[in-house]
Amino acid sequence: MKEGIDMNELAVAVKLEIKKECIDEFIALASENAANTLKEDGCLYFDIGVNGSTVLFYEVYKSDEAFNEHLNTAHYMEFDPVMKRCALSKEVSKYYIASVNK
Repeated sequence: MKEGIDMNELAVAVKLEIKKECIDEFIALASENAANTLKEDGCLYFDIGVNGSTVLFYEVYKSDEAFNEHLNTAHYMEFDPVMKRCALSKEVSKYYIASVNK
């Protein structure tokens, strides 16, 4: 790894295919979950992209630990069953951010 590059921040991309009959409910509850997640000390960014019934969450956390803490919050644990009920598929990718412009 190149010296001077901070790679502690974690980007998480979650791509979901949502049942058409759930899309409105899902987007509303996902937006509420995102707003609550942004209140966490360890969350730096959370955005939701929508293209038809495909939904993409793009989240950035200060560290792996911050992301793991997020997964144990009350608001995530309330949202997770909705995600499981409404999603036809879920793909999660994690990336460490090579922040050279800080």
